[in-house]
Amino acid sequence: MQDLKVRTYKFALAIINLVQKLPRNGISKILGNQIVCSGTSIGANTEEAYSGLTKKEFAHSLNIARKECCETRYWLRLLLE
Repeated sequence: MQDLKVRTYKFALAIINLVQKLPRNGISKILGNQIVCSGTSIGANTEEAYSGLTKKEFAHSLNIARKECCETRYWLRLLLE
């Protein structure tokens, strides 16, 4: 379980580093903001899941993290295209 927390934290750092290297223009700023919000939210929701008091809270927070993964993938695909 601890591995997931570490991996999502490292992913958030990688997202931040990626966005810092984007060109300084309007589109990159918009996409960068979206990617940072969703990409760092994955780890935040994973951390929250592990502090949940019930299995239902745990599952709910991990489900939100999964949705943030999907959203991050969408923004990254747009950035690549």
